[in-house]
Amino acid sequence: MDRRMDLFQKNDSTEDKEFLRKMAIKQLSGADFTGIGQKAATKIVNVLGTDAINRIANNLNLVDQVSLGLSEKQRDNLREAFKQRIIPQRLRGGYAHLGFSESDLEAINDTYGENAEKILAQNIYRVVSDVDGIGFVKADRVAHQSGYDFLDYRRLQAALVYKLKDIASRDGSTYTEIGYLLSRTVYQLKNKSWYTPLKDDVINQKLRQELTNLQDKKVIKGIKANINGVRQNKYVMLKHLYEAEYTIAERLYKLTHNLNDSLLSSLEEQLNSTGLSQEEYLTEIIDRVENSLGISYDDNQREAIIQALSNKVFVLVGGPGTGKTTIIKGILAAYSYILPEIDNPDNFVEELNDLAIKYEESQNPKEDDNDISDDFDYRSRPKPSPVSLVAPTGKASQRMKDSTGIQASTIHRALGMTVGSNQHTKDFESKLIIVDEASMLDTSLAATLLSAIPNDARLIIVGDSDQLPSVQPGKVLNDILDSKLITSKRLTRIYRQGEGSEIVDLAQAINQGAFPTNLTKESATVKFIEAEGGISAQHTILHVVDELRSKGISFDDFQILAPMKKTSAGVNELNTQIRSKFNPKAKETIKTIDAGWGKVFSVGDKVINSANMPDQQIFNGDVGKVIRVQHYEETNDGKPAIPNRISVRFERPDGSITTVNFDDEKMQRLDLAYAMTIHKSQGSEYPIVIIPMTSEFSYMFSRNILYTAVTRAKKSIYLVGERKAFENCAEDLRPIKKRVTFLVRRMEWYFSKEG
Repeated sequence: MDRRMDLFQKNDSTEDKEFLRKMAIKQLSGADFTGIGQKAATKIVNVLGTDAINRIANNLNLVDQVSLGLSEKQRDNLREAFKQRIIPQRLRGGYAHLGFSESDLEAINDTYGENAEKILAQNIYRVVSDVDGIGFVKADRVAHQSGYDFLDYRRLQAALVYKLKDIASRDGSTYTEIGYLLSRTVYQLKNKSWYTPLKDDVINQKLRQELTNLQDKKVIKGIKANINGVRQNKYVMLKHLYEAEYTIAERLYKLTHNLNDSLLSSLEEQLNSTGLSQEEYLTEIIDRVENSLGISYDDNQREAIIQALSNKVFVLVGGPGTGKTTIIKGILAAYSYILPEIDNPDNFVEELNDLAIKYEESQNPKEDDNDISDDFDYRSRPKPSPVSLVAPTGKASQRMKDSTGIQASTIHRALGMTVGSNQHTKDFESKLIIVDEASMLDTSLAATLLSAIPNDARLIIVGDSDQLPSVQPGKVLNDILDSKLITSKRLTRIYRQGEGSEIVDLAQAINQGAFPTNLTKESATVKFIEAEGGISAQHTILHVVDELRSKGISFDDFQILAPMKKTSAGVNELNTQIRSKFNPKAKETIKTIDAGWGKVFSVGDKVINSANMPDQQIFNGDVGKVIRVQHYEETNDGKPAIPNRISVRFERPDGSITTVNFDDEKMQRLDLAYAMTIHKSQGSEYPIVIIPMTSEFSYMFSRNILYTAVTRAKKSIYLVGERKAFENCAEDLRPIKKRVTFLVRRMEWYFSKEG
């Protein structure tokens, strides 16, 4: 604790009282407390005592006591002084030496404010869930230094929740067996910072007690199963994932079974006027769509469009080249004949965009548009577009817009979701919602999405179920398909010919568990270059990059996608080597900055952002280029020092350019992006893709990880590494089997219960 604060701890010694009183008055009337003079400081000490500073620090509301006689400005100055200086000083004095860094303590102060000390004194482990950037391992180290017992209930509960989240994040499963959770938690607790002579079974018993307490507090949810003829808890899951799975099942049931269909009445009116059956009329609509789009749909594609027009919820899945985009365009064109808001189906794209723009402008009026007269007709206000196109990422939504011509948005933006939260502030107001790249939907996001759809709306879910599942827990698209409770259509026939067709053939082969034997480095579109081991693969990739650069191909036009960050042919080492060899600014100290934690950036570097910044329309996964480096600089005019900072230029999904500044702390949100993990590439496409694969990556081998990497390429692919590694990767289904959820069972239960 700050030595100055020690002076004002309560002391009942008669000898020291007057001394402490004078010192307290001197401190309160000093430079730390602007606007508090000798008279006001004396009054504060007379009322609150010689430990006035400590008392106010523990309860800022004390400054509002009438008996203190402070003016409003003095009260505000006192609060500000305590928030900005005194409380942070106390935090540093009390916890810096225990293991929290300066930035940790700043984050704790920002999160808890005046209650920071009190909360830390009650339970240090609260920071794990409340404060960004502080994990269990660091909190556990501080707790150990603070004198916590090995079996302290706060420690055990925090460890259980931490490991449950860790398992969900690592495996992508929404639940785990209790026995496995306990064994992993015991291992976590017995780390090198803590010594205990206790045996594992004793720790296990205590953990089971705290697991029950966490269930009683509704932090986690136990799932019962029959064990030796007795029904008892066998599985456990985080409460929010438990609730999200139920929400998905409930919302899908209500959407599919709600008799109030916003488009049915319009369709019935048209059927009555034509005298045709629904099948005849929809067939006629598709004929018109073919004429207007200049497309001839085969029976398989026609069936998909008719199913999309006939069901309140419809799922369309297929790989590259199977015609998903063509069918989506046909579905939208067909709906334009049913939607009453569309006057001319031949001009539906322009009409939908016009409706969307006018409605958005009405929701965000200019200052001079706020005056509304008494006779204003609210019925004349623009109505929302009857169609909403959304996707999980900005790049995926931009591709939707490019392929359909219709405005599209990220799910987060459409629903007004805040950073780091799955809470939404807006609901869909459209009659038809189409969600693309649905393989990227995790359990929490899918629950939020479905909660925002009106019961009378229609929903079309589009995706490729053979790609990697979502980064966060769940496999929503696959679970919906596996339930067989929602009408779906799987496209298997390949339509794409010409450029990119070899990529489609490769993806199809991988999907069948095979890696073609006829690929060589001489191939036109898909080149296989043999390289034994990680170092050899790394050197080969550097040669390929050099070759591409010599042809005038920029880093914007090709992307290296690796299964892992580590190993010699992994993301981290490839980024370091490429930056060193191909960015000349990396050798210029003035153009380079060390961001700490092993991160170094130079002007010209390709970087990827890992944080959402909705105010600037920059999101997790966006790639940019460093255009400026600013080193820390002291000033001579009394102004604050200029911090370390880099400026990064990003291209937004709509094509506009923006520049974002990252200071010391925010630089940690960036990574080099010459190479990135295959997981990070989900939802994106690149003209050229380079994929390393060696036995070093065997931990990550899976058919869908290789399939996802291959399907990111639009024009050509370089496969670099060991043929056997590619073959093993194509054959491996372990991760698909490993990820487990209860969603199918939730849906079966809900549909049978309600049905």
